[in-house]
Amino acid sequence: MDANDEKINGVIQFASTLCREGHNQGTTKQTNCMYYSAWSIKERFLTLNMFVVGIFVADKIGKKADSIRERRDINRKKALDQMEKLKDQLQLHQYLQVH
Repeated sequence: MDANDEKINGVIQFASTLCREGHNQGTTKQTNCMYYSAWSIKERFLTLNMFVVGIFVADKIGKKADSIRERRDINRKKALDQMEKLKDQLQLHQYLQVH
């Protein structure tokens, strides 16, 4: 279970990095450039569109990471509950074998 947690944590951390550094910063830099050059209206529209798409993609990545985290927590709780039941059954079995 711990090995899977490490893999899932890696995915969640990577998604956080994408949201924080990849999509938002890269597209923001492109939109800030339009104020310092003589771009046409079409180029400004395309850059603004890329910025909006970047925010949308970052939001979608964040939501997916949250969904993965929630499912992992639910599955982990179920697995721990099942492990407790199995331990109880093992203790009962060992007790009944002795007595």
